Amino acid sequence: MKVGICFVRPELEKAAKKIVQNCDGLPLAIIIVGKHLSKSEKTLEYWTNVAEKQIPIFDSTDDLEVFDALTIRFYNFPFDILKLVRLRYVAFTYNGELPASISKLWGLQYLIVRQHLSIKYSGVGSYLPMEIWSMKELRHLQVMGSNLPNPCGGSLLNLLTLSDVSPHSCTEEVLKGTPNLKK
Repeated sequence: MKVGICFVRPELEKAAKKIVQNCDGLPLAIIIVGKHLSKSEKTLEYWTNVAEKQIPIFDSTDDLEVFDALTIRFYNFPFDILKLVRLRYVAFTYNGELPASISKLWGLQYLIVRQHLSIKYSGVGSYLPMEIWSMKELRHLQVMGSNLPNPCGGSLLNLLTLSDVSPHSCTEEVLKGTPNLKK
């Protein structure tokens, strides 16, 4: 995610502040609204309608394929990303366990979840959900310190890269379930 200075025309500034306020400080909401507004008409009427929540923002992001937010720390899992089923690449910083519903992102090819470095490791590894094995399009999985459960007969044939998982994940069953690993 690239963050920079945004210049808003003076007549749109009030609506822009209201839009950001409506995002409740949620980084994903701000990213999605910003993407939407960058492609929309720059009229006061339109931005005011967005500020008043008369425009369905998620309807306009159905085509979003990349969610790169590694520089943003999420304290709670960003469940809104599960509505973006066309995502191919997801990267963010989060210290909790991934929910089983992550598998709703059926076309996901790259999943990168980093832990925030200021959080001290408790020594107890988190587990990836068993449903990770149903994500058949995964090519790259990088989830710091998490344990990959045994596949119970499942496989990830497209998975080429598996990194930063717990060493306890390197079982014979996991390796058999990921026969095309390169790295």
